[in-house]
Amino acid sequence: WAVSAQAAAIAMAMAMAAGAGSAQLAAARFAHDSRVFANKQPLTRYERHSSRDKESKERALLEKRPPVRGQRYINYGKGIASADAGTVAHITEQDRFFTDFADEEKKRREHTFAVKQEQLNRRRFEQAMAEEERWRDIDSQWAAAEARESSRKAVGAPRNKSSVPYNPLTLRYEDSADGDMLRFTDDQIRFRAAQRAERLRAHQSKDGYNPVTGDPATSVRVPPAPQPPGGRPF
Repeated sequence: WAVSAQAAAIAMAMAMAAGAGSAQLAAARFAHDSRVFANKQPLTRYERHSSRDKESKERALLEKRPPVRGQRYINYGKGIASADAGTVAHITEQDRFFTDFADEEKKRREHTFAVKQEQLNRRRFEQAMAEEERWRDIDSQWAAAEARESSRKAVGAPRNKSSVPYNPLTLRYEDSADGDMLRFTDDQIRFRAAQRAERLRAHQSKDGYNPVTGDPATSVRVPPAPQPPGGRPF
């Protein structure tokens, strides 16, 4: 528009210098006055206040700054007020200016109570299931024991039967291989006991007399080593 205005001014000056008529002079003045001006949109009050804010100035400088290491500053808006609908940060104006704190606190407490009740119910259910499983195990063990007892009663067993091949009434071993093995085991116990007693006696009185009473020391009779039944090695 500066070039067109300059051309209109030159045309008007040339018309005045040449002594042109009133019609030509009016046309030149109209061309000079009808030039295009660059109108600028006035700033709003919010923009004028924001331009004096230090944070806004720094944000504007960051927006004009060239990319650093391939990253450009992105202005994400003014927070929740400028978030698009459907996004996570979006909130309606009605919810933003909701001031009923008592209702919000009541809802929060009800939600907390509901969550706690759900946890208690779940724990109660798990404990009940564990108790049912425990009682099922007890019932199965009891049933197995009853089955064993019933089978034992059905088969039957001779009364007063000893668990070892030895008769406690006659104090005799049974005439069987088990009785012979039990006799051999008992003879081994007696033989080792006699050896241990003789060894202790020999260490107590090595000179052959009792140092307390002065009597001659009596040795312990050690029986012969028992032999396994049937000549089999033991």
